[in-house]
Amino acid sequence: MYLAANSIVNASREAEAGSSQQNSEYDCQEEEDARLLPPSMWWNDVRAQLGNFLTSPASRVEDGLWLGSALNAHDQAFLRRARVRAVVNLSREVPNLCLPHVTHCQCELRDEVGCQLPLRWLVRFIHAQRRAGRVVLVHCFIGRSRSVAVVCAYLMAYRGYTFRQAFAHVARVRPVACLNQDLALQLCRMEAEEGCFLRLKDS
Repeated sequence: MYLAANSIVNASREAEAGSSQQNSEYDCQEEEDARLLPPSMWWNDVRAQLGNFLTSPASRVEDGLWLGSALNAHDQAFLRRARVRAVVNLSREVPNLCLPHVTHCQCELRDEVGCQLPLRWLVRFIHAQRRAGRVVLVHCFIGRSRSVAVVCAYLMAYRGYTFRQAFAHVARVRPVACLNQDLALQLCRMEAEEGCFLRLKDS
């Protein structure tokens, strides 16, 4: 199940409302907003995903930080043009494109029910690369869920964004953004339990 922008807002509000209750449950399943596709629409969804994969360019989140797909990560012309020097690969499906002077970080997870990412470790890697002056590309397979979650976490950790602000910003620059429900819940819980994620300090 995937959550689009209006569901993300509802999930975040619910997490905020429950932050003062130690044992509260965070339920991002809004029946009107987050629906499982019926079987008759499965092929249309596959076609839409394939179209996004083949046609979506990488999206610039901010100076020095890009979000994209596996196809973007293997586009050497783009990598040269954007001066990408670090790549975060969040897919099990796609190997790294080994190029000189490019540092890779890979977290082999499928975008499926129960998916959880080591967000603190990943955002620290991104921040370390950016502090070293390297342009970073974060990608999964299509560039709509796993990579979106990591970029949201980075904005929350190092830019002071709330979950809603981070997702709204990413969705503006990358309209295909659509979080896996479990990743949305992971970000909701972190924000509710720890304040605006981590507010990590430069070190």
